[in-house]
Amino acid sequence: MAVTINAKGTSVPYFKIGKSGTTFYQGDSDPSSTYTINTNDIWFDTSNNTVKFRVSNSWSGITTASDLTVTGDLTVQGTTTTVNSTEIQVQNTLKFEGSTSNAYETTLTVVDPTQDNVITIPNTTDTLVAKSTTDTLTNKSIDLDSNTISGSLAEFNTALQGDSFVSLTGTETLTNKTLTSPVLNGTEMTSIGAMVVPVGTTAQRPGTEVTGMIRFNSTLDYFEGWNGASWIRLGKTMDATNYGNISESVNQADSFDRGLITDTDVVS
Repeated sequence: MAVTINAKGTSVPYFKIGKSGTTFYQGDSDPSSTYTINTNDIWFDTSNNTVKFRVSNSWSGITTASDLTVTGDLTVQGTTTTVNSTEIQVQNTLKFEGSTSNAYETTLTVVDPTQDNVITIPNTTDTLVAKSTTDTLTNKSIDLDSNTISGSLAEFNTALQGDSFVSLTGTETLTNKTLTSPVLNGTEMTSIGAMVVPVGTTAQRPGTEVTGMIRFNSTLDYFEGWNGASWIRLGKTMDATNYGNISESVNQADSFDRGLITDTDVVS
């Protein structure tokens, strides 16, 4: 193998291996502007301390077919393709520049782990949901046994949109509700108190009756109940006939006609 070099070492910034072999160049300017460069020539670019190879009439960066160990910082400019990589270890953060090279990046970072953790990315095309963003969740279930949902009653009712909750201590109107074996507590019903039933006029009777309904009719001034076919009067009203004053000298008896009494009749 013949090696051609510059014997004086004063003006020629290259040496050649063999008569038609690889030429090694050194300098801070592209040698292709001065010399005839061939494929596989090598240029030691002293302007940025890189080694470049001549491929397809252009200079490319250093390429290695085996493991490459970098003892200092590694900075990659341009597009990087990673093939057959099973693990990438990042000490603190991973920064994404995005399609536009500017002063804004997205940094992926983690809290210093105190145990081995696994974060699994689903096998689907989707968008990650952040804690502080406004998103719409679909097909999600919340287990109330192991989760807590916080908020006021008004906030829940606003979120429900088409309906609302009732409170335990507030005053709300229930419509079309059926109470099965209810237990009434508090001042409305006690051992020495009373139960308050619905009060309303005849015109305010429920539009859809249910057998067993009881109410006080303020128009007719009596209690009434729905027997499955009609509203009937409940209880008995005392006879309001005025019989006048009764004294010891006056013997008054009812003059009601009881009808004929026969042998088979029992008079009590």
